[in-house]
Amino acid sequence: MNGALENSGPAPIRPLALFIRALRICVETAAVLIFLSFVVAVAAQVFWRYVLNDSIFWAEEYVRFALYWMTMLSIAIAADRKAHIVMDLLHTSVGEAFRKVLDWINAAVSVVFLAILSYYGVQLVNRSHETMSPVTEISMSWVYLAAPIGCLAAIVFTIDALVRPRQIA
Repeated sequence: MNGALENSGPAPIRPLALFIRALRICVETAAVLIFLSFVVAVAAQVFWRYVLNDSIFWAEEYVRFALYWMTMLSIAIAADRKAHIVMDLLHTSVGEAFRKVLDWINAAVSVVFLAILSYYGVQLVNRSHETMSPVTEISMSWVYLAAPIGCLAAIVFTIDALVRPRQIA
């Protein structure tokens, strides 16, 4: 060896990047599992109702709660993939320097909105601790917990995408 450093493999992953990667995997996995359980519950309810002429008493309530969780987690996934609805007319008609300013403004507005939504989501979770759902009798705070979790994950992904832009395939 002539004194040069050898490349012994990929660069080590920084703890923050590792956290964001783990969060991304958790959010995406949870959304997929919730979606699959949603589909199974709806299919089972249809089968029970029209084939067995009976009903699964908890299916409708579960599907509503699962849809809420899936929606809130999807906010974070869309933020991670920069897939939220945007009006890009101004964005595409300006130079690169002003485009970066627009990206920062957009991210700041998004983070403020998500922080407010998360704050009130936590308030709702705290207030609904003793409220039980009518059919499954679970605490509604478990249902409403989706808002702060989805919004906080979206905040992390929005800031990560702004600081360390990456291409989405």
